[in-house]
Amino acid sequence: MQGSVTTFFQYADASRLPLLCRSAHFNKATKQCSVYSDAINPNGYLEYKPNQNVIYIEKICIPDTVLPMSCDDVFRRIPQHILLGHASEVISVASENECVLECIKAKTMRAVPCHSILHYPDFASLNCILNVHTRHTKNQYFTPELAYKVDYVELGSCVTTAAAVDEVSKSRQIEAERKLLEQLDANPTVIEFRKH
Repeated sequence: MQGSVTTFFQYADASRLPLLCRSAHFNKATKQCSVYSDAINPNGYLEYKPNQNVIYIEKICIPDTVLPMSCDDVFRRIPQHILLGHASEVISVASENECVLECIKAKTMRAVPCHSILHYPDFASLNCILNVHTRHTKNQYFTPELAYKVDYVELGSCVTTAAAVDEVSKSRQIEAERKLLEQLDANPTVIEFRKH
């Protein structure tokens, strides 16, 4: 299953599949799609079987407080691959989904951009590696891993773009607050703030 994909599912008419659908795979050779009520491990009980002709698709749930509903982008999950030597942070998590959430929140919570993760489900601690790089920015360090069970997950562009937009927005807000403070220092007055 080269280049596994994690995203939402929808029918051709754009209506979403029911919650019972957790994963699917698309066979490029036969052009058939199979839908499953479970996912490959560590997110479910199905076993990962590499196949160049199959694209694996898995649905994950991310709270809209962390990622807006408008971000229906693709997260690439590639089992048994790692990005060598580019860890921004190594943390302990309870699941792969939590590792992905930590990556999404890294820019605001840790002041570190995160574009991909490595998750080692068999390790009890220090099992989530947050990376500033991806297999595209450091391709020469992207390699198969056969010794340990691991998933490489690359965040979708709407996540990294949203983080960049948030950073620009935050800079503008800081600049506006700085200018307001300068004005107040130059001309001290009492200002009332009211809710509308």
